[in-house]
Amino acid sequence: MKTIVILVDNKRRDLPSAALIAHHLKKIGVRCELEPLGAWRSVLWAHKPDMIIFNHLNAEHLEKYSQELHRRGVLVSMLPNEGLIYDRENREFNVAKFHNTGHIDHFFCWNNAFADSAKAVWKNDSIKAHVIGIPRFDFYFPPLAEKFPSGPRKKVLICTNFAFAMFRETLPGAGERFFKKWSNTDTYYRDWKEIVDIDYENRERFFAFLNAAVQQTDHEIILRPHPNETVEIYENWHNSLDTTTKQKIRYIKEGSIDKLIFECDLQVARDTCTTSLESWIAGKPTIVIHLSNHPALYQDFTEKVTAVCTVPDDFPELINRILAQGEPDQFKKPREEHLREWCNTPDGRVCKNFAGLLKEIVEAHPSPDFSSITFSDVRRGLRLKLLRVLNLPCSYKPFTRVRYIFNRKKGKMRVKNVEKTIKPSDARVWEKTFKKLGV
Repeated sequence: MKTIVILVDNKRRDLPSAALIAHHLKKIGVRCELEPLGAWRSVLWAHKPDMIIFNHLNAEHLEKYSQELHRRGVLVSMLPNEGLIYDRENREFNVAKFHNTGHIDHFFCWNNAFADSAKAVWKNDSIKAHVIGIPRFDFYFPPLAEKFPSGPRKKVLICTNFAFAMFRETLPGAGERFFKKWSNTDTYYRDWKEIVDIDYENRERFFAFLNAAVQQTDHEIILRPHPNETVEIYENWHNSLDTTTKQKIRYIKEGSIDKLIFECDLQVARDTCTTSLESWIAGKPTIVIHLSNHPALYQDFTEKVTAVCTVPDDFPELINRILAQGEPDQFKKPREEHLREWCNTPDGRVCKNFAGLLKEIVEAHPSPDFSSITFSDVRRGLRLKLLRVLNLPCSYKPFTRVRYIFNRKKGKMRVKNVEKTIKPSDARVWEKTFKKLGV
């Protein structure tokens, strides 16, 4: 049986679609293992894969490792977890423009623009770019789409997206390490400290909008932070509310965003958040909160096809008006055109079709050569297998949380990395869900 390993970066954002791809692969006779991105070296001996699917190769160690995999005959593939990149320069960076001495056999893209950038950057005949659409958007179609009753009050889902702000709260070196791979090559992020400061200030301003919605409307507010954010600031805000106000708020740290979108009557986000596009697919009205004109934190097309709010005092009235009257019909056609161009027209069958494509590719490829496995490969693989038996993430270190208690600033990023890393049981939960729904 052919084996494919999908490396999962963030379990809150990437695991559901990866698990759905794995589910379809298993149904058509291909073994698929889901492992954390941090296990990139460990999977070689542990699973002996025919293909490894990365989400990026924008690092020197991954670039070199892709060459090693190619020499062994293991197919190297890319499936970005963020493929809606409208700026050409930023998009070319994300297809590994500055790490293109590595090796990629297959590049699976969300849209034609990404595929064109991949072909332009990787100027060789070996790479094959495939436009497959956006796997995680399958959750907005039957049978995965689970509708929820509206209840006595209207529900307003407010999504946050201030992932860069946390680098002003951690040790100085954390931001520098994170932005290092971008700041020297991508003009968007050259002055990354300015971006961090702007995002931090935007997050502070966001609470004025949130407070206005809570205090001046009678709707139920669902607050959902972005998976890449640190959530203490939202938890502290929620804990500071009086008992009466808390009854109007549902603060949800984790869980599937698709379920929340289907449950809500109106979705709110900043204009760089893809939850707005997801809400369009689900047929939900949206509001964009405009906070910045910085090109790394703003995209003008969103504001042309949805209601925009720039002043907190106007926010409650705008919410009430859209819930009462709906959205203008003029938004419908440009949204459809945008979803067709940048999302390959979502139809609920991306993961299933993608699994079929993967099967064709691996079955046509000769088996890899694992005869030169090293002691380090075996050691890493054994550790991964042991952690799987114990249901622990590959990033597990027994004293991570203890260190965080005594030094929160230094330990914040380490704890965050552990929290986003998948465990074997996480994938099993999704497999049970798919079987229950008859996928």
